[in-house]
Amino acid sequence: MRSFIIALVVLLNCHVVYGLGEKIVFLKSHISQPGNVEFLLQLKKMDGSLHSYESEIVRNLRVFESTDLNEKGRLLTRDEGASTKVAYPQNSAFVVILVLDVSRSVDYMALSKQVFNFVKSSFEANPNIKFVINYFDGRDKLLHESKDDKFCIYDASQLDDVKECLDVIKEQRLDPSTNLYGVMTDLADNVYPQIKKQVIDDSVENTVKTFSIIVFTDGKDRTFRATQNEAYRAIDRLSNEKDLTLYSLGLKTPQLDYGFIRQFGNSYQSKDYKGLKRGLANILEEVDALADSYFVMRVCTPKRSSPLRYEFNHTILDNAFLKFINENKYTYGCDCENDSQWTY
Repeated sequence: MRSFIIALVVLLNCHVVYGLGEKIVFLKSHISQPGNVEFLLQLKKMDGSLHSYESEIVRNLRVFESTDLNEKGRLLTRDEGASTKVAYPQNSAFVVILVLDVSRSVDYMALSKQVFNFVKSSFEANPNIKFVINYFDGRDKLLHESKDDKFCIYDASQLDDVKECLDVIKEQRLDPSTNLYGVMTDLADNVYPQIKKQVIDDSVENTVKTFSIIVFTDGKDRTFRATQNEAYRAIDRLSNEKDLTLYSLGLKTPQLDYGFIRQFGNSYQSKDYKGLKRGLANILEEVDALADSYFVMRVCTPKRSSPLRYEFNHTILDNAFLKFINENKYTYGCDCENDSQWTY
């Protein structure tokens, strides 16, 4: 069995400005073999919105490769074979994680109606969207419905199961208080990592897996199971996940913790439950665009020198390069069209 050691030195959160203000958002990179390099990317427009993976500018991205970090690279061409490809995989999982406040002050029937309609609309807008429904009151953990000790992750074929889940939650509202801070630490420390692992483990090979979290509340923390600073640090940890987007949805009440829900970056508020429909519609528009915005750039490099630096449309990706520490011989080729050679 061949073995090789590769060090990846890359600034993952950099945005590369090129053209008339578009930005490459560099999310992840992966090396399947010594010659197979992958980037998970998004492309932002001038106004901050996202290009679809199907857009012409995405399809026409060019990749330049160099073994000198101080010089622009040479365009990878098909002269050396199928050397670059923008690949949107056949399999995509965009998982929306709902975190619902179901404490005593919440009108759960009104909330669940809006949530169900949001899930239904999401499935209609994009069949790649999936849902996990979590809920909390004053208890010490974030709660969810499970099957065989696994999170229930609903896809577009399971709308009836979503309705059943929401009905079950109605009967599970046991504590009148609100553990808002505590469930955020539980979400960051336990629940989100478990959901992510389950999605990865259950996905077929070469599936792009991305996530979004939507937190709804009408109040503020009343249990003091965790401090506000601990909750803020939990939000920060989640915000640093490059394949995760955070949203908050607040119902305007005298008790609503405005400072807390604004920590999520993408924050919506409504004066009543009917008004939640508009906030959820806005989130759906963003979620749908997000789900279609991720794409993979495959690069088959003929070079075995170190380090390697990659540029897009001849714009330098500052401080981002791949470096082979230990180069071993390999006996196979690199084919952008052969999915079996790649792992997202």
